[in-house]
Amino acid sequence: MTALSLAERAAERRAHRAAVAQTLWQAAPAAARAVGWRALDEAPAWLALPDAPRALLARRVGAVLAAPALRLWIAAAPLAAARSALGGEWFDALLARADWPAWPAGVPALPPAQAGSDVAELLRQAGASVLAASLPHGALRHAASACLAPLAPLALPAAAAQAVVDAALSLEAETEGVA
Repeated sequence: MTALSLAERAAERRAHRAAVAQTLWQAAPAAARAVGWRALDEAPAWLALPDAPRALLARRVGAVLAAPALRLWIAAAPLAAARSALGGEWFDALLARADWPAWPAGVPALPPAQAGSDVAELLRQAGASVLAASLPHGALRHAASACLAPLAPLALPAAAAQAVVDAALSLEAETEGVA
């Protein structure tokens, strides 16, 4: 494997900026106008994902946040819905681990899923809140929040949010190709 040339790195950076800008522009054109070049350059790769993969990532980030509670679920309908929303093997890998970041102190717990039908959206909104909280305050976070909306009413410290995102991305890497 060879190192990328300066031109190749510049092309990758431009492609990343363009993909993030397009995502933000489609969801929140007014907010996207305020996002500068540096913020686009520093935006995480997940912000350039198409809608469906970004929603799956948000559900998985939400599941990592709620992993200690998910491990205690016993009702069949919410468990089946979570398995379906996250992918069966990914869900099994999530439950098999016990080293997830602790629920941040002072943050209210997610409401319990009342039925299987609301699990995917509950996890997506929680994950969307975590993803947004992992971004630095400013125009990028504002535009990304509009792109990820609706968000769960969670106010997480950036460091706690980033730990959850990192844990979810780590499990993504471990289970790559697993549906």
